[in-house]
Amino acid sequence: MKTFNYGEDELQALDLYQPKEWNGKTLVLIHGGGWWQGDKGKEKEVATGLAAEGYQVAALNYRLAIQAKNLFPTQNEDVEAAYTWLLKNIPDFKADNIAFIGGSTGGHLAAFLGLTKGAPLSACQDF
Repeated sequence: MKTFNYGEDELQALDLYQPKEWNGKTLVLIHGGGWWQGDKGKEKEVATGLAAEGYQVAALNYRLAIQAKNLFPTQNEDVEAAYTWLLKNIPDFKADNIAFIGGSTGGHLAAFLGLTKGAPLSACQDF
């Protein structure tokens, strides 16, 4: 696992998990936490398990909404910036082989990315 920064804030970071034998599929994994708590590190077990199954996984952090700072749409902007950074900086990240996943807040942000950046569902059915 390697950590990269996709922005200037310390929370604008991602962990990249590379499989030993890549199956050609990439997952962007976004943590939950009610917008104000959580960290990509809590997804380590899931990301490691997915990488063991052949998936390339990027677990994202985003700026948290704390004490009237980093309110909407900061988190949407951060996950979009992370996605753009991945496409520009990680050669195996291609827009046509990425699925977005997450739970709670991460699920909302994954749906946002899927609807604004993703491929139609039919293109992702073999994930």
